[in-house]
Amino acid sequence: CECVCVLAGERSVLSLPSLPQANALEQLGEMACCMANIRFMDLSGNRITSLVGLEGCPGLLELSISENRITRTSGMPCCLKLQKLVLDNNLLVNTAGLDGLPSLHHLSCIGNHLPRVSNLSNSPLLHCLNLQQNNLCEAPPLMNHVLLRELRLEENNL
Repeated sequence: CECVCVLAGERSVLSLPSLPQANALEQLGEMACCMANIRFMDLSGNRITSLVGLEGCPGLLELSISENRITRTSGMPCCLKLQKLVLDNNLLVNTAGLDGLPSLHHLSCIGNHLPRVSNLSNSPLLHCLNLQQNNLCEAPPLMNHVLLRELRLEENNL
């Protein structure tokens, strides 16, 4: 494996070597050997099309995977500790894979193609939900989210 995992106390950070083309990562599976102890990961600005491969990150706390080519949020069932997820400026059309994130505090899906958001009922700790610049026709069901402090729905079809 050519990636290097740097462990520094409580913060485990992923460091990748220079790729032949800048931001050319297409699949998370390409890094599977490095991800078991990662807690914070920023994979923004690549060519990633799927979240499949995150099952190798059981301790992941924060993931920023903005500006990729992701259409669906499946592939996250093992990220039970995930607290912050940023999926801005992808190609998301649904949020079906987000139902198994009980520790999620912050979710941002700005600038996608979401017509609706569902499957957040198992994320009772959600504090911040940002869904700006999507194709939402209705507000997401958030009746049981008593900790929610910030809800951003600007630039939708509401």
